[in-house]
Amino acid sequence: MKQEAVSTIRAFPRFVRAPARGREFFSGFSRSKLYQLERKGEIRGIAIREEQARSNRGIKLFDLQSIFDYVERQACANTKSGNGDAT
Repeated sequence: MKQEAVSTIRAFPRFVRAPARGREFFSGFSRSKLYQLERKGEIRGIAIREEQARSNRGIKLFDLQSIFDYVERQACANTKSGNGDAT
């Protein structure tokens, strides 16, 4: 009997929240690492704040594609420098 390849389409969210504790599900980065990478301009983050003028409350979201792009850039840099071992 002939087996046919089944393609699976995975839908990833556009933005992810930093975890309160532990690691972010898709990237494995900690909350502090996500904030650090955003400050350095390596990944994109957005803040969604409440409408009130002096509100400090809000939600910080990180662009998941920018996180994937950062990981890819690091993988390419490691490959070029000869450190392409995945450990």
